[in-house]
Amino acid sequence: MGGGIAGGMSKFKGFDRRVWILFFAEIVSATGVSVVMPFLSIYFYTDLGVSMALIGVVYLFRGLFSAIGNTIGGELADRIGRKRVMYSALYARAGLFVLISIAVALTGSFLLIAVLVVIGVFCGSFVDPALNAMVADVVEPGRRVHAYSLIRVGVNVGWALGPFLGGMLASFFSYSLLFLVTAMSAFVFATVVFMLINESRGERETERFHPRNTLRVLTGNPVFAVFCIGTAMLFIVTSQMGSTLPAFSKTVLGLEEYQIGLVYMLNGLMIVFLQLPIASVIDRFRPSFMLIGAALMYTTGYALVGLAGGLLALMGCMVVITLGEVIMSPTTMNFVAKVAPEDRRGRYMGVFGLFSAGGWAMGPALGGLIMDAYVGVPLTMWSLIASMGLVSAGLFVLLGMRMVRSERSGGEPIPEGVGPRWRGRL
Repeated sequence: MGGGIAGGMSKFKGFDRRVWILFFAEIVSATGVSVVMPFLSIYFYTDLGVSMALIGVVYLFRGLFSAIGNTIGGELADRIGRKRVMYSALYARAGLFVLISIAVALTGSFLLIAVLVVIGVFCGSFVDPALNAMVADVVEPGRRVHAYSLIRVGVNVGWALGPFLGGMLASFFSYSLLFLVTAMSAFVFATVVFMLINESRGERETERFHPRNTLRVLTGNPVFAVFCIGTAMLFIVTSQMGSTLPAFSKTVLGLEEYQIGLVYMLNGLMIVFLQLPIASVIDRFRPSFMLIGAALMYTTGYALVGLAGGLLALMGCMVVITLGEVIMSPTTMNFVAKVAPEDRRGRYMGVFGLFSAGGWAMGPALGGLIMDAYVGVPLTMWSLIASMGLVSAGLFVLLGMRMVRSERSGGEPIPEGVGPRWRGRL
C-alpha cells in the first residue's frame, strides 16, 4: 500500500520548471480571482438591488465573451506563442480590474461595472488555452494527468484562501478593495510569466485563420465533438458556484459573506489535499467512465442544496460537489491534450474552452431565471438546475460508446494512461 502511494506520488517529480512556476503563479492568480468572484452576484443582488435574472444576463455575456476569448487565445497561442499570450492578457486583466475597483468606489453604476467585468473576463480568458497548451508541450503524455492535477492544486490553494479573504474584506471593508486585490494578483502572475518562463513552442502556426478551422476540429473528430457538448452541459451546473449558489446562500439560507467564504474554502482545501492522490486513481480508468462519475457527483451535490438548511448542511453539499470537481478537471484537460495534434494544441484547447465557457455563460442566466421563479421552493429550484448534470452523464455514456467504436475501426486512440483492461468498456 505504502509503496503504491509512493510510486503514484513519484509521478509528480521531475516536471519541467515551467510547470512548477505556473503552479505557484496560479496560487497567486486564483487567490485574487476568488477574492471577488463568489461575491459578485451578492454585490449586485443585495447592494445594488439587481434581479437575479438580470445578473444572469451579465454572467451570460461574461461567459460568451470568455468563450470567444478562449477560442482566440488558443489560436494566438499557436501563432505568437504561449508566453506572449499569457502575459499580455494578464496585464490587460489587471488594468481592467483596477478600473472596476475605481468604478465600485466612485459610481456604484451597475451597467458600468458589469461592462468592465465582462471585458476583464474576456482579457483573462486568453490565458487558459495558452497555459494548458504549454503544459502539454513540456510534459510527456503519460504524465499529463498528474501535471494538470498539480496545476489544479495550485488553483485551489488560491480558492481555499481567496473566498475566506474576500468574505472578510466584504464583511468589514468594501467591495472596491476586493477588485483591487484581483488586479494585483493578475499583475503578479503576468510579471512572473514575463520574467521567469521561456516559450515552450519553437514552430509557429502560419496557416491563415478562418472560422471553419474551428468547425473542422469538431466535424473531423466526432469523439471530441461529443466530449465538448457533454462538458458544456456539465458546466451549466458547475457555473452555479459562482453566481446562484452564493446569492442563494446569502438571501435564503441567511449566511454572512465570511460564512460563504468558509464553504468555498472547504472546496479549495479538499482539492488541495485530494487532487494529487486521486490523479493516480483517475489514470487507471477510461476517461468517459470518470466523466460519468463526475457528472453524477455534481448532479447529486447541487440537488442536495435544495435540502440544506444552514452552514453545515451546505458544507456537506460542497463535499459531494468537490468530489466531482477533482475527478472532472484533470480528466478533461488530459483528454484534450491527448486527442489534439501537436501543432494544433492551442486550437483544441481553445475549442474546448469555447464549449466550457459557453456552459459557464448559459448556467448563471438559467440559474437566475430558475431562482427568481422558484426561490420559495428550494428543492424544486436546485433539482431543475442539477438535472443538466444527468444530460451530461448521458452524453458521456455516448462518448464511451463512440470511443469503443472508433478504436475497433482503427480511429482515434485511447487517451494515454487508460489500462488495457478497460478496452471495450466505457
